[in-house]
Amino acid sequence: MIRCLPSLAHVPVEDVLDAFEELATAMLQHQRMDELLTYFEHAYIRGRRLPGRGHNYRLALFPASFLQATAGSQRALKKKYSQLKERVKRVIDNYGRADRLTFLRAMAHLSWF
Repeated sequence: MIRCLPSLAHVPVEDVLDAFEELATAMLQHQRMDELLTYFEHAYIRGRRLPGRGHNYRLALFPASFLQATAGSQRALKKKYSQLKERVKRVIDNYGRADRLTFLRAMAHLSWF
């Protein structure tokens, strides 16, 4: 399930927070899992909580819109990478047809090698 965290870059911006929360609740409890999820949440999802009452957060270090802008960089690709790009595009095009966890698992388990 840890491999699913970078897949959040391919989730539509308005669904990133909900997808992260679903993923966090579905992850197995591990000795340092809370630390990893807290770091990922502060750095990429919603930022650190501001002092005081309420649910006010600073901006994340790398907000979801930034991650999505860098996820689709364009360059000349070798054949294996262009095939991988097509598989990624197919999975992204099917977003919303299945639940979010299925989408994240599909993105995480694409072969990058």
